[in-house]
Amino acid sequence: MEKTIQSKIFLYSLPVYYIYNMLLDVVFNRGSAAGIVLNMVVLAMLVYFSMGNPFNKKFWYLFVWFTFNIILILCNSSNIQFSSKVFCINAMSMLCFPLAFNLISTNQQIVLFLKVLIAVLLLYILNLILANTLDWGQAYGDVDSDFAVQGGASIVTGSMPVVIALMMAPVIFYLIPQKKYFIGLWALTTVCMFLIFKRTNIASLVIGYVLFYAFYKFYNYKLGLSTIRVSRKTKIRVVIGGLSLLILFALIFGKIILAQLDMRGKELHEVPLQDQGRVVEWRMVKEVILESNNTGTILFGKEPYNTSGNYGDSSARNIHGDFSIVLFSTGVVGFIYYWGMQIFIALLIFKYAKRRYIHSTQDILFFSAYASSSLIWFICSFSATLDYFLVSAVYYMTHGAILRYFWNKYQVQERLKIIQAYDY
Repeated sequence: MEKTIQSKIFLYSLPVYYIYNMLLDVVFNRGSAAGIVLNMVVLAMLVYFSMGNPFNKKFWYLFVWFTFNIILILCNSSNIQFSSKVFCINAMSMLCFPLAFNLISTNQQIVLFLKVLIAVLLLYILNLILANTLDWGQAYGDVDSDFAVQGGASIVTGSMPVVIALMMAPVIFYLIPQKKYFIGLWALTTVCMFLIFKRTNIASLVIGYVLFYAFYKFYNYKLGLSTIRVSRKTKIRVVIGGLSLLILFALIFGKIILAQLDMRGKELHEVPLQDQGRVVEWRMVKEVILESNNTGTILFGKEPYNTSGNYGDSSARNIHGDFSIVLFSTGVVGFIYYWGMQIFIALLIFKYAKRRYIHSTQDILFFSAYASSSLIWFICSFSATLDYFLVSAVYYMTHGAILRYFWNKYQVQERLKIIQAYDY
């Protein structure tokens, strides 16, 4: 199959999968045949494309050994079907990194990828509209019904990838011609994020943009590049417009935000940090795995991804948090392999995104997007990303595309050195 066609199929599979998540609990039941078929088709596609697109051998060693480790211990699971499903979802998302490197390799494909991220933002807005007008899906949170905002079927799986997509907003704004329309979409999506009021998403969004701005300003200063100059009249208009929108937002959605703040404030006040669910889970998992008398459990974990009722006080709640899930599922060996892959991905990008290869505003925007989205994914990992293909897939695709962008620049610089050496 031609590489251009592979690239389009690969990229378009993201919004298709998002639409499927929108239809969960509305058209399809979770765990239905439709979901199994879709996952198998996507997995087969990713494996097939991977066979024809080689990538860094060290990454494949880590990926293969991590995968092999889980396959070996799948028989320990009391629910092999569930463990296999989550394992496949996890493998699918990780395959998106090398494939994004190979299939988002040109400027045209990068622009297409950015348009796919715009489609994800549009689908997120559409999902919220359907949820709040047609009772599409379920309400999110425990606030009074008068102040509840329904997140719809994709409230969990659909919001985290949107946060990562929003970190690419400055890059999208820089490269996409329809800037005014995109600003409106970005503003609307950000407002919706605050209305849904998932703490992890809001914290990720705020911290991510602060980090993005810090890197952007730092590299502009170091390289002596001038930032975009804005006239005083434009600044005044932006300030007046921004304040007007904030006032309008407060008048329309003030009660919702205050109700959500009150609910979250009570949670934090009544339950100390050390007694919060994820902190307690981590302590329980450490006891079950690291303090086990069974060497096999310490090295290879207990039950891969099948956490409900299998840890601590046999809590029926699934473990929330990637650190706890990976340690519980794969033990110390799998924990090292999995996080070793994440560190290796970061080292790869830093290898090709060195300061001497960053020359333009576009380069700075891509590197800032990488740094901020990495931090966002790390924060989101405390809410568990492994169970959901969309969350990790957007992360891996984004970083694969950014790595390819800087790898292309690296290749050009190296060839220029060869040419210059030959001329001398």
